Amino acid sequence: MTLQEFTAAVLITRGALADTDGSGLHVVAPPELAARLGLHEYQHLVFEPEANPVITGRPEALRVDYDSPLVEALGGLLDPRSRLAFVEAPLPPLKPIDPLRELERGVTVRNGVMRLRECASVTTTYLCFVLEYEALADERRAGLLELWINPDARSVAEWPGLLETATPRDYLLVSDLGPRLQTASMLARRVAGVMARHDLNDLLESLDRRRARDVRRLREYFDGIYQEIGRKAKRATQPEARASEMRRLDATRDAYLGRVADVIERYRVQARIWPVMVVGCLVSAYQLRVELLRRRTKSDVTFAWNARDRAIDARCCDGCARPIHAADLCDDRAHWLCPACLAPCPECGRPYCGACHQRCPRPHR
Repeated sequence: MTLQEFTAAVLITRGALADTDGSGLHVVAPPELAARLGLHEYQHLVFEPEANPVITGRPEALRVDYDSPLVEALGGLLDPRSRLAFVEAPLPPLKPIDPLRELERGVTVRNGVMRLRECASVTTTYLCFVLEYEALADERRAGLLELWINPDARSVAEWPGLLETATPRDYLLVSDLGPRLQTASMLARRVAGVMARHDLNDLLESLDRRRARDVRRLREYFDGIYQEIGRKAKRATQPEARASEMRRLDATRDAYLGRVADVIERYRVQARIWPVMVVGCLVSAYQLRVELLRRRTKSDVTFAWNARDRAIDARCCDGCARPIHAADLCDDRAHWLCPACLAPCPECGRPYCGACHQRCPRPHR
């Protein structure tokens, strides 16, 4: 979700008219909303850094980026502590499905068995979380994430741009949503961390390569000095001379460690994620209650099939909350796990469940 799409979605849900073209967003806002956001009743919002100066020079034009006061004001329009806004989205009607076929097509259990127990047509709540992320290193990266969470199925649907076509509905008290909102909030926070890291992957890989390069150069430089001083220490015949060279070796080692610490600090990444908006939407879907079996262990889980994708949502890993369609099950509780959460222990080499244990439960020497 781009900043322009987010801005349009929020303004539309608050009663404004927002029309987009190649030059930005044309907004006609009610007087009360315009005053709250610090806008004119008609405003042309420009999001591209390289926008045409003729357009940006007009009185009604306003440049917008992630640091603009408008973005913070938009985030304050909805107060999730009291009421939650709901929207109505244009979704296809729910048609009959073959649940067993949909399970075979959309879900894979690599080391166990799944059995369908029930398939029911329901009207369920999807909660859309819009979150902003920022990473600061030797450069700054920022962006927006749009996550549609189904708390009943612990799943994530990919519906980019759906908020743009949604229309406002009523509000619900947050207290009426109870544990469902808490579950969705927890999942959104963890999923956002996974997705933000994916979006920042090229930056993180670049930092890793440059850090490794600088550390390698330091090691090569100080190795040469250390070896030369070591040879002098071996050739020294006087105790005082040898002791002096040994002190130089210690000083060289300390200097090397200090320089490496400086390099690591220089490439350190400071990242943060914070919520901007939460919107609810009632969606007709199928809920599939499934039994997962692993050896003598079993668990009951719920999958959701939505009409927009005509497929089963990706269910969140019980360990790290990464949305996945293919999973492994643990031996103890048949948790739904991604490969990283059932990976071998680096010390003993035996896999363990990341949902059951924070670290390998087996004793190591």
